[in-house]
Amino acid sequence: MADEDPPVERADSSDTEIHDGIFCASCFSPVDEELEVCPNCEVLLSEPGPVSRKKTVCREDGTVRRRTKAPSALIVIGMWLILLPGLVIAFGVLMEPTDARVRISIAVGLVFWAYGAVLYKVTSRYFDAKGVQEPFREFVQRFSDRTEFVVITILSFAYFSVSSLVILFSGVRHFELTTPRVLRGIVVEFLLLLAVALILRSRGWRARRLGLQFSWKAAAIGIPLFVVYLLVYWVTATFVLLMFPAARTIWTFTFTTHAPYALVFVFIIINSIFEEVTVTAYVIEALSAQGAAVAITASTLLRLGYHLYQGPLATISIIPLGLLFGTLFWRWRNLWPLMVAHTITNLLVFALNPHRP
Repeated sequence: MADEDPPVERADSSDTEIHDGIFCASCFSPVDEELEVCPNCEVLLSEPGPVSRKKTVCREDGTVRRRTKAPSALIVIGMWLILLPGLVIAFGVLMEPTDARVRISIAVGLVFWAYGAVLYKVTSRYFDAKGVQEPFREFVQRFSDRTEFVVITILSFAYFSVSSLVILFSGVRHFELTTPRVLRGIVVEFLLLLAVALILRSRGWRARRLGLQFSWKAAAIGIPLFVVYLLVYWVTATFVLLMFPAARTIWTFTFTTHAPYALVFVFIIINSIFEEVTVTAYVIEALSAQGAAVAITASTLLRLGYHLYQGPLATISIIPLGLLFGTLFWRWRNLWPLMVAHTITNLLVFALNPHRP
């Protein structure tokens, strides 16, 4: 009987340490530069080479990275004190824009993203250089998978589902899509998408798991998928009208667009990305262990929930769309065809809207 290889003991990464020298690429143990073989796992240090050299930080989560010059705590606090008021003011302007100051709102929006990016980068570098996890990352990593799913679904869909129910029960049948409302929609969906991305990245999710690996072929498939969706929608709508002719007039939801078309185009792109990333990719991936039926059904029901305001005919047509998109994502694990088809569909809806001013 052949001798079994002794188990390899990986380096304990529970403590954060700063080492001069190199780390083994296999077990992340600190080793002397003169050695050719790791004394801990007996792997050649030249195949593959060490992952990091002088001034390397072994972080609490087990990752090893080059040490960067840390901004001092005084600089971090000063940056927050200087930029946070401007960030709050910019957010307030974006939440209450007016048609008369569209350019100002767009400029303030750019300032908002710039301030936010600077604060995030400075704070992140401070914690990374210390070799410890940010408090936010450490907090979300304690979530169970069930807690993560609840947090992400509430964060992504609660606002839109509640808004849909308010419109449904308040009897609103027509909507004025003004510039302030479009800007507000862009800001809200972008911030929610950013929050979801930060949580998922902190918990180890990557773009590939959400089907975001880009290819021109995958994006091009979205065009015939759009045609298939139109066919599915037509068949569903025809069947519903044959069974319930009153559905055509019992409740119709219309809108009038007053916002610039360029701004509407940006909103459509962000909306398509937001919906497909959250309701399709995340929900199906998070529930994949429960099987295709459960994952696709949950995705379809969530999509249905925040479209209730559109009326019975449009709402019923959401069901085959959700099943189609969910099934294709389950098979392909690529989100680009869905996002392209969704974008083209929304563009067509706005282009053919009979209530344009």
